[in-house]
Formats: sequence, C-alpha cells, structure tokens
Amino acid sequence: MTGAGRSKSLRDARFRDAILDLAAPLHGVPKDDLDSDDLRQHRRTLRIAWSAAILLTSLAARLGLVAMYANREGSVAQQQSAIAIEQRRRALEQARIADRQRQLAEDLQMTALSRQLSAQSLADSAVTFDRALLEAVDAFRISPTFEAKRALLAGLTYSPNPRRFLRGRGAHCVAPP
Repeated sequence: MTGAGRSKSLRDARFRDAILDLAAPLHGVPKDDLDSDDLRQHRRTLRIAWSAAILLTSLAARLGLVAMYANREGSVAQQQSAIAIEQRRRALEQARIADRQRQLAEDLQMTALSRQLSAQSLADSAVTFDRALLEAVDAFRISPTFEAKRALLAGLTYSPNPRRFLRGRGAHCVAPP
C-alpha cells in the first residue's frame, strides 16, 4: 500500500518516527527522551487503568460477598421472626388455657363451698333454724347448686315457723300476710 492507503497511528513505527522528528525540535527535547517520555506516560496510564480495573473488580467482589451475607442474615431474621410469632401464639394459647383452668378451679371451689354450707345448713336445721337458713342462703348466693337449692327449700319447708323468724329480722323483708 502507498502512503495514502495506510492508517496513520502512533503504533505504526514509521509514522511514529516521523512525528518524533517533528516534535523533538518543537519541544526542545532530544528525540529519544521524547519517545521514552511518551512510553513512560503510556505505561503509567496503563498502570492506572489496570489498578482501577483491579480496584473495581475487588469492590464488586466485596459487594457481592456483603450482599450474600446480608441475604443470609435476612433469611435468618425471617426465620427467627417466624419462630417468635409461633412462640407468641403458643404463649397466648397457654395463657388462655391457664385462665380457663383458673376459672374452673374458682368455680369448683365456689361449688365446694356452696355444698359445704348446704350440708352445714341441713345439719344445723335441727338445732338452730336461723343459722341453718342463713347458711342455705349463703350457699345459694355463692353457687346455686342443687344442694344449695335443696337446703334452702328444706329450711323453708320443714322449719316450724319461718314467718316468725323472717318478721323478727325486720318487717320490710317479707310482705305482710
């Protein structure tokens, strides 16, 4: 190829030599120094470019590792959150069960107390009518069990004179005969 068909770049040795012949006198520097200075700058630019590429690659790798770590930690946090929600649900269920058991225990205790007072009322009815009737009323108020109703009815039915007893406590308790 002739000179017109060739590409003119600094990689072409003859073109580069011609440029150095022109540039050396203009800069007042010998041709070899100018060429070595150009090579030095070129190498420096390559070093900077490679350093930047290595730095960016290193940062990208670290960013990837951090993303993987964060993703794993997020998964662990989600698992722990699910466990905490399940534990809270179980704790609430246990609290409901304990509350029901406490209520049942209180009901059983009140029923037992009502039955005890009913039994005392029936036992006392032969000795002291007023005490037996008050025990039957207390038993019914505490828990209207079958036994409390029976003791109350027994006290009112089998007592010798319940009207006189009630009038003695106060006339306002019972309507006049």
